[in-house]
Amino acid sequence: MKIMKLSDIKQDGSAVLESIDKIEEKKQKRLLELGFVEGTKIKVLKKSKGLLLIGVRGYSIALDKEITDKINVWGNV
Repeated sequence: MKIMKLSDIKQDGSAVLESIDKIEEKKQKRLLELGFVEGTKIKVLKKSKGLLLIGVRGYSIALDKEITDKINVWGNV
């Protein structure tokens, strides 16, 4: 496993959240409220044109590539 961007995880792939790069404070706080904390298992449910549908802690959340490019995860290539 290596550290990579969440946007690089393939559809149906899983990863473990490592960190979130500097983003707007409001967005950072919302991600934390949704369960995006270090060590959380994340699954990429679907990928399409700049959007990822992410499964985290029982929720399905759509995030754009701008955000997923700033989420660092432990994943498999």
